[in-house]
Amino acid sequence: MESVKRSSNIELLRIVFMLMIVLHHYCVNSGLTEIMRWDEITPNMILIQFMSIGGKVGVNGFFLISGYFMIHKLASIQKTVKLLFEVLFYNIVVFLFFLAIGVEYTRSEILECFVPILFSIPASFIGNYLLIYILSPIINKGLKALSYKEFNILLIVLVVFYSILQTFFRQNTWQYFGWGFTMYSVGAYIRLYGINLSRKTAALGTFACLLFIWFFELFCDFGTKFVGGGELWHKWMYMFTDANKFPVFAMSVFMFLWFKNMNLEYNKYINKIAASCFGILMIHANSWPMIRWLWGDTLNNVGFYHSPYLWLHMLLSVIGIYVICTLIDMLRINYIERPLFSWIYRK
Repeated sequence: MESVKRSSNIELLRIVFMLMIVLHHYCVNSGLTEIMRWDEITPNMILIQFMSIGGKVGVNGFFLISGYFMIHKLASIQKTVKLLFEVLFYNIVVFLFFLAIGVEYTRSEILECFVPILFSIPASFIGNYLLIYILSPIINKGLKALSYKEFNILLIVLVVFYSILQTFFRQNTWQYFGWGFTMYSVGAYIRLYGINLSRKTAALGTFACLLFIWFFELFCDFGTKFVGGGELWHKWMYMFTDANKFPVFAMSVFMFLWFKNMNLEYNKYINKIAASCFGILMIHANSWPMIRWLWGDTLNNVGFYHSPYLWLHMLLSVIGIYVICTLIDMLRINYIERPLFSWIYRK
């Protein structure tokens, strides 16, 4: 997935996507969304709703990036083993840390930790990303065998089934692996055939989708407050805010095209930071014990719900987590991964 002196526009996008994911986790994994009340709409409540959208765009974006780069490359055994090593390394280190401080794990949490592909597939981004990565050589052969027309038909069917049916007709078609494959295929299509869209148009499309989602959230909020029937309003809000919902899907594609068309040359600092994006995810969202400890015990997000400084706590928390996790992963790469795999290759 990497090449020498690769331009840094997509690498910068990786960083932005991961920041959006951390921000999303700040809002939805901390208990903040559970204590929101629609009869008491506050600026902090609206801020949490607005900032939580980006994580779903980021998840879509990483599948897009993978399809875009990997359609012309094979997932080598070395890179696959490195990826699996990274996942298992953080799973085991985090598991041992919390075990040492007295946290009790359930049987399912232990299995997910040590066998992530088999026991984290249904609802886990990590498990599905690993599976698509491992299967990418087979997926690539299938996609490349399609004609231009056949590829278009495939994408139309996938987007209609996984996105449009659920967004506009409320059909439960969500399935993580199927949606990951859809986004991977869109990324591959962009690499093979391109989408003729200027950087300016893609940027405008990104912000148009974002503003539409925000407007619809506010519409549902105030509809609940003044009209009632909160359950129905929130069902419709959900239909426009999850990863496979069409506005989020469209925003992900627009944002990818926006950064892809940037004239940004190689920057070693951007590329170096981007190389640790996956590590950031593996550390801060590793497991439910980590999520409870980070957002609850350590940062106490819920305690800031009524604070006028929630925005500052949010900003400093997200930046702090990003910086600390990046430094940890850089240390892992330099002092564990590189020496270990250099020794393995020599042997």
